[in-house]
This record gives sequence, structure tokens and C-alpha cells, in this order.
Amino acid sequence: MHHYRNCEHRWLLNTLMLFSVIFVTTMQTSANDESSKEKTSDAQESWKQETLAWRQKSEESLKSPRGWLALTGHFWLNEGNNPVGTSPSSTVRLPTDAPADAEGTFVVRNGSVTLVSRPLSSIRVDGEPVASSAPLHLASDEVESDGVEKITIGDRMTLQLVRRTGRLAVRVRDSENPAIDNFPGKVWFDLNPEFRVDAKFVACEPGQSIPVVNIRGDSTESRLSGHLEFELNGQAFRLDALEEGPDTLFIIFKDQTSGVTTYAPGRFISTAAPKDGRVILDFNRAYNP
Repeated sequence: MHHYRNCEHRWLLNTLMLFSVIFVTTMQTSANDESSKEKTSDAQESWKQETLAWRQKSEESLKSPRGWLALTGHFWLNEGNNPVGTSPSSTVRLPTDAPADAEGTFVVRNGSVTLVSRPLSSIRVDGEPVASSAPLHLASDEVESDGVEKITIGDRMTLQLVRRTGRLAVRVRDSENPAIDNFPGKVWFDLNPEFRVDAKFVACEPGQSIPVVNIRGDSTESRLSGHLEFELNGQAFRLDALEEGPDTLFIIFKDQTSGVTTYAPGRFISTAAPKDGRVILDFNRAYNP
């Protein structure tokens, strides 16, 4: 009887010890799970706030003095003289309330551009009045390039020399353009963390390019960096990635919303350069061109 009691005591002691181990292990696992959930929740909240801030910055850039809402006109330049002014006959048309002395001429000769203006004109190049003429320069010889000099009219208007699809043009912007005040704001899809995917980057051979068609129907060869492979909603996808600089990839895509609730030709996404062959592709940051 005494022997059995000892056995019962040992069994009870071993059972209690085993229960204690299971209980402690379960508590630790539960604590780890809770900690993991908290970290995930904190990471998602941080991502949410960063994405909302990015969206707000995107809207603010549209309304800036050099943003797209300030644009009042895009004017192609012809070989020879291209008058600037408020007259309907001017090649580069200024807003009707531009200063009366804001007159000049963009002169194009074999791809070179000179701005000719009267000494008393309110047109300035890099803050200085144009004595008689000022040669203008583009950032590169590429078919897509922006002017180096800053051309202004008073504190409101800017003229920007650009080359697009190999053609020269001048963009006119007005910081008081009514479109800025009338802009109701962008309409975004609700944030969804499932549309933030980890993609594999596959580099292409150097020098490859693909044609990209703009809103005017002009096609431009754009340098291809590689392609991205990923899965979304159980489907495998592949998207071309263009070079947008040493630290950025540029993606153009279309989906089932294109032409229905989003811009028909497609939307854009910019991402950081690949790290260890991976890229975070966040469709919550897709935007209209």
C-alpha cells in the first residue's frame, strides 16, 4: 500500500511538472503570438500613415507653382521664329492677364533655341533680364529632355523649354491658374495591404528598350531595366520595369479598372531599386500620369 502511494505521489508530481511545462510553454507561445501580432499591427499602421502621407504629397505637388494644375499650355516650336504673347496669333500663348510687356520670341535654328526679348520685357532668364537674346539649353541630347534655364514672368508665370519625342516645345505655367483652386482632390482606392507585394526582380541585358506611347500617340523608346515577377490573389504576374534613375524603377500597367474607374491608358508606379533581387511593389501608390 505504501509502495502504491509512493507511485501515486510520483505520478502526481510528474503530471504536475508536465502540466507546468505545457502551461509555461503555452503561455510563452501565446505571448510570442501576441508580440508578433502587435509588431504586425504596428508595421501596418506605420505603412498606412506613410502611404497616406505620400498620397497627400502627391496632391500637393499637383498644386505647386510648377505642378500640372499650373499648366496653361503646351506649345510646339517650329523652325524659325515663335512669338510669345497673349495674342491668339502667338506660337507660345500666355494667359490673357499676363503683363503687357511679356513679349519675346523663341528662335529655333537646327535644334538650337534662343530667346529674344526687348530689354524692358518682364521675361527673365535665371532671374536676369534678357539684354537682347539668351541661348537656351536642354539637360541632355535625349528625345525626352528638360530645359536648364528657369524662364519666368513676374512672380506668377514660368516658361519651360522641353524636348518631347524629339520635338521642341514650351510649357507655360501660372501659379494663379484657376484650375488649382478648382481642383477637388484625387479620388483614391481604399488602402489594402494585400496589394503591397514582394516581387522578384530579373534584370535584362544592358541596352534593351521598349516603345512607350504617350497621351498624344507619340511613341518613345524607354530603357528597360528588367521585369518583376510576383503573385497576387493566387495569380502569377510579370511587369516590365523601366529605368527612372539610379535608385528608382518605373512601372506602367493596366488592369480591369482601366477605362472604367481609372485612366484608360494605364497607371504608374515608382519603386526603390532592387535590393538582393527583390522589390516591394505597392499598388496602393499607383497614380494617373
